[in-house]
Amino acid sequence: MKLKVDREEIQKALQNIQGIVERKTTMPILSHFLLKADKTTSIIATDLDIAFTGPLKAEVIEKGSLCIPARKLFEIAREVEDNLVLESQENNWLKVSSGKSIFKLMGLPEAEYPALPQVNRSEELNINVNTLKNMIEKTVYATGESDTRYTLNGLLMHFIPKKKNIELRIVGTDGHRLALIAKDIEGKLSEEKKPILPKKAAIELKRLLEESEGN
Repeated sequence: MKLKVDREEIQKALQNIQGIVERKTTMPILSHFLLKADKTTSIIATDLDIAFTGPLKAEVIEKGSLCIPARKLFEIAREVEDNLVLESQENNWLKVSSGKSIFKLMGLPEAEYPALPQVNRSEELNINVNTLKNMIEKTVYATGESDTRYTLNGLLMHFIPKKKNIELRIVGTDGHRLALIAKDIEGKLSEEKKPILPKKAAIELKRLLEESEGN
């Protein structure tokens, strides 16, 4: 694998996953992210509770993949002034070049990275970024912290099909207080959906939405 990437581009991409990758873990692979370079380049990160997949704008010279220490590469991207060249070498080593600077990081093979669950895209919904961000902001504070009742440690996302649209209710509670907000959104569903969004995932999603626009 070999690719060229803009310093600011990879810095922004790695910033997005710093809250997801685990720094102190009994599974070293969770402190890494998976970089896949093919026709397009993507970054994958997970802590086994939540997962992130996003694109990375890069010039792919040689296709490949490698699990890379997320924090270490992020620190390199913040310190250097030139764009980066990432090149995988023998025994899962990664050579990082930027101007006259050269760094080497010990990576891990893609085969060791946890498999992500398959997402059913048959019923996707478009929600305005500001609407969703506002709904999370007004409910996430009420969720529990490490409660033994696991369902209280996240937000209930209740999608209710209606004739012309869908009503989305987001509920957060720790058993003592409750926050609820409801909005109508565009789209169609065949039946009600009641997924629970973990608190950590809700906080990370809200942070990403603050940097986004549109739906």
